[in-house]
Amino acid sequence: MSAGQRKQNPNLFRALELGAILLSFGVLYVGMTVASGLESVAAEWGAKILAVVVLAGLFTAVRRARQRDAQLGMGAASLDGELSGEAHDTSDSEPRA
Repeated sequence: MSAGQRKQNPNLFRALELGAILLSFGVLYVGMTVASGLESVAAEWGAKILAVVVLAGLFTAVRRARQRDAQLGMGAASLDGELSGEAHDTSDSEPRA
């Protein structure tokens, strides 16, 4: 995501997390509806477990996307600094103890 897009959509990842929660509730609703038709306790537990797995998977995907975006953002910031001459060379500085 570019810096311009980041400024336009500051809550993008929060919206994705909210969408993941809503989707997992949808999976839970459909699963519980099917389970009630089957009148099976095992099917009810399966629907609950499936909803939790879907939620965990979606949160993991959003977390990885957020980390990737942060890494790309830092890389772009360092490139911007190098292009504008603001980068500092600390390779010849003495190590601190």
